[in-house]
Amino acid sequence: MEEEKSSTAKETVKIIRQIGKSVLIEYRQDGKLRRCTIPANKVVDQHKEGNILFGDVNSKTIAMGVPYGVDWERMSDIPQLTADMIADALHESGIWTVDDIQKNPIVIQQVVLSLTGRLTSKIVRHAHKKEVLHE
Repeated sequence: MEEEKSSTAKETVKIIRQIGKSVLIEYRQDGKLRRCTIPANKVVDQHKEGNILFGDVNSKTIAMGVPYGVDWERMSDIPQLTADMIADALHESGIWTVDDIQKNPIVIQQVVLSLTGRLTSKIVRHAHKKEVLHE
């Protein structure tokens, strides 16, 4: 009985755009933001909040939707930032003390950008692999 109830449960979703007879929707699943394409006629009780369009969709319909976007969770070769990496970057930039930070706070931003720049190329490579779900 409870399983039957969950299959007919409705969720409120954000409607991103209509694509022919389909709509691209955005919703939360296990705390994560997701998007998928579903038949437009499966969205009921549409309403606007400001400029954003929402609607209700059966949970089962969402589960059968076509996933949209790159499956970022599958990135397996992204290095984790460690305290040692951050310390090395700070030291290489001349930041050794609190006084150093106070004299030149912009260096912290430069260090962060440098560290994240290393990740950027890996993210772009991942996006170009054939791991695209749907565009």
